[in-house]
Amino acid sequence: MERSFAGRMQRTIEPLVGMIFFVPENNGPEGELATLGLEPWPTGYFASRGWALGRTSPAVIVSTFYNFSPVVATRGIPECWDKASPEEIGEARDRAATAALARLTAGAHLPDMKRVHELLQRAVDACRTEGRTLFSAIAHAPWPDDDPLLTVWHGANRLREYRGDGHVALLAAEGVSPVEALVLHAGIGEVPKNALLQTRAWTEDDWAAACSHLAERGLCRDGEVTDDGKRFREELEDDTNRLSMDPWRALGDDDAEELRVSLRAITQLVVDNGGVPGRIGRLSLERS
Repeated sequence: MERSFAGRMQRTIEPLVGMIFFVPENNGPEGELATLGLEPWPTGYFASRGWALGRTSPAVIVSTFYNFSPVVATRGIPECWDKASPEEIGEARDRAATAALARLTAGAHLPDMKRVHELLQRAVDACRTEGRTLFSAIAHAPWPDDDPLLTVWHGANRLREYRGDGHVALLAAEGVSPVEALVLHAGIGEVPKNALLQTRAWTEDDWAAACSHLAERGLCRDGEVTDDGKRFREELEDDTNRLSMDPWRALGDDDAEELRVSLRAITQLVVDNGGVPGRIGRLSLERS
C-alpha cells in the first residue's frame, strides 16, 4: 500500500470531522457550547476538542495544539473546567455532532453503517497509543452505540487525531516551530497567510521571525517559501503519512479502500449541505 493512501484518507475525513468546528448545533448562539457558558472560539474549541485530556493545564493545551499561539490556545483555560466538566463538554460535543450529522445527511442514502463501523473499529484498534497524547485520550473514551452516524464520526475523529499527533511529533523532531509550520503550509498555496495568522493568532512579527529562521535553512527567501522549502514540506507530509499507516495496513488494500469510499460518501453530504466552509470542503474532496 502506498503511503499516499494515508494522506488521501485524511483529506477524506477532514470535513466530516471538522464540521463540528463550524455547525450552529455546536457553535451557534443557542449551540451546545453556549449552553455550557463557553464562547465557541477560542475556549470552546480547545476545551471541546481536548475534553478527553481531562482538567488539563494551559501548558498541555499549548503543547497538544501545536501551531496555535499560546495567547489564543490558553484563553479561558483552565477556568472553563469550573463552568463544565470535561465529561460534560464531551457529551455536549456528541449531542452537537449527532444533531448536525442528522441535518446534513437527512433523506440521503447512506453506506452500510454497520460495515463502516466494523472497518473503523479495526483501523482504530491497529493504532498504537505511545506518544500520541490526544489520540490516546480519545481512544480510551467509549464508542457511542445509540447512533450509527455518531459512531462513525467518533471513529473518524480518532483517526484524524492519530495522524495529527504524528504530524506534531515529526515537526518537533525536525526542528520546525509552530509558526514555521504555518509559513511552510502557506507556501504551498492551499491556505493564505492571513487566514493562518488570524485563526492561529500569531503576529506579523512572529511570521517574519519564522521566515528569517527558515531562510537560514534555505527554505525561505524574502518572505517566500523556496522550492527547497516546498519540497521539505512535501517530505514532511510524506513522513506523516508513513507514521499513519498502521491502521490501513491492518485493514489491507481492499477493506481500506472500501472504508475510504464509504466515508467519502458521507463527507460529500457534509460538504454539499454546508457543514464546512465551501473552499475547505472542496479542496479536501478534490485531493481525496
